[in-house]
Amino acid sequence: MGIGLQHFENLELPGKNIRSLDLLGALHPEIRAILEEELNRGNKIFAVTQDYPEQGSISVSLRYPFKQAYNKPGLTFFQGETPHDIGQSYTVGKPAHQICSK
Repeated sequence: MGIGLQHFENLELPGKNIRSLDLLGALHPEIRAILEEELNRGNKIFAVTQDYPEQGSISVSLRYPFKQAYNKPGLTFFQGETPHDIGQSYTVGKPAHQICSK
């Protein structure tokens, strides 16, 4: 699947979204597979960040909750417990690559 600008929620930031597309090309394959599945199911990319929480990490935030659960070897699942936490996330690798949902 080709990930493009149409998969971003905020199309008013084309420069930022193009930079985000470059980062998505470097995603760990397990996280990219989850991202592609979520996009195929109608989710949208809300934000892509780099170097947080550690240098070299990449984080993708989705607009909507995950459409399904993922159980793949090597993935760490996190479920937020307070309204201040992210909803859910899957993380893999060092530096961490993660995908988060509300």
